[in-house]
Amino acid sequence: MEALLDGVRKMVAFGAYGPFAMTRDVQDGMVMPKSDSFSFQLKGSEAYVVSEGGSKATAAAISDPSLVIDFGKLRFDTRLTVTTDKLNHQVRAQGSVLPDGTMRGDQIGSNAVVRGALAGKNATQAGYVFSSDAGAGQTALGVTVWGR
Repeated sequence: MEALLDGVRKMVAFGAYGPFAMTRDVQDGMVMPKSDSFSFQLKGSEAYVVSEGGSKATAAAISDPSLVIDFGKLRFDTRLTVTTDKLNHQVRAQGSVLPDGTMRGDQIGSNAVVRGALAGKNATQAGYVFSSDAGAGQTALGVTVWGR
């Protein structure tokens, strides 16, 4: 039991929406670039469109993914499309990257709430959870994992 608790103590939670949660091991020694912008490629994802009240969840596909992180300005910009047979919804968010690698979406200029983090020795990985109002009482929820 102590080993399990020790492992949990080394994790940091960043956000949770619907069935998704984002955690990361403590990143001792992670060194983020001091300048330059990098484009990340989507490595994995899962999304659902949930009806008002959460009574129905429909699996969704993610397409047209983009994540760019400007390390000089400590900012990120992301876009992707969530699609079901009845919905085609573009999710877009921009926000801040904190010195510990935490990613927090802005309310202005975004149509989604995004919470995530960078990981890896040189911040070569990223992940975030998102929630976006898709209209007609529907919410797009998902999780993404990225690499560069």
